[in-house]
Amino acid sequence: MKQVYYIISLYCLLLQYGQAQNTSYLYQRQTNESATNFVQRYMADTYNEHDLMHQVIEGYWGDVSKGKKIVAFTNLPLLDEYDKATMLIFQPLGDGKSYSVYLYNELHFPGVYYGGIASVFFADANADGHKELFILEAGEVRAATTITEKDENGNEITYETTACCEEVFSTSIVEQVYYDGQIFLPMFRYHEIPAHWDFDDLSTAGAVKVALRKFQQQNKN
Repeated sequence: MKQVYYIISLYCLLLQYGQAQNTSYLYQRQTNESATNFVQRYMADTYNEHDLMHQVIEGYWGDVSKGKKIVAFTNLPLLDEYDKATMLIFQPLGDGKSYSVYLYNELHFPGVYYGGIASVFFADANADGHKELFILEAGEVRAATTITEKDENGNEITYETTACCEEVFSTSIVEQVYYDGQIFLPMFRYHEIPAHWDFDDLSTAGAVKVALRKFQQQNKN
């Protein structure tokens, strides 16, 4: 019964994937079009090149059989004092020109002012032979302070402001869903790095990679 359930579940997932490939909502890349121009062409109605928070990246991670994924990070409108970012992943469908798009619009740095994307790179987080997307984000801790000054009439005025800034960093991982260890799905998961990985305040991709290797080595023993 368990095997029958697995076959039915896998069939349903493959059927959904096939329907996704046949949808009219695919993004078509022009011949010899750069990844940056491709992204900006499809962002033209909402964004422009100045809204990109990091250079557009193109690389192999997750399912590599269909080609390189394209990833872009853009500004969101400032809704409160904490700025945020949107991540777009263009997933190739294997024909060299068609992409489906995944959008995640809650990149942020809880409790601090958002400083943006410091670095993006690929690494095999769980040592299973498949790379994931690593995102190193920056934030600013701003302490509340009271300022007292005199106005043009010599009267003292007091107001609240924030003192700038202590820079902090956080690393997160985006992985493509690998169903039952057998097939990649056109779905992605966003993970904040667990506290016990001890990646807090690492400010460069190189430092994160060193910490990752150390963590993996410790867990082998």
